[in-house]
Amino acid sequence: MNKARYGPGNPNLTPREQEVLNFFGQGYTYKEIAEALFVSVKTVEAHRAHAMGKLRIKTSGEFMRVAIAQHIETIDIRDRGKAEYEFVQMQPMRYRR
Repeated sequence: MNKARYGPGNPNLTPREQEVLNFFGQGYTYKEIAEALFVSVKTVEAHRAHAMGKLRIKTSGEFMRVAIAQHIETIDIRDRGKAEYEFVQMQPMRYRR
């Protein structure tokens, strides 16, 4: 894996594609993402497909690894000068059967 292409602010992805990538990294489903962004499920699928193409990702598993890594990298570290980091509380991952 070429790690340079996966960082936050990836210039190859549109802001919406990055947003969809981040939602997947948080464990949201297609339907939940569509409702949050006020678009159809097909639009979410299209954003995901375009992001996968731009990132040269071929499998769903690799896409999820990238999405989770993207989400972890975008966690805001409030004060880097403190001895202990304060992380913004993030929602727990959701797993579906």
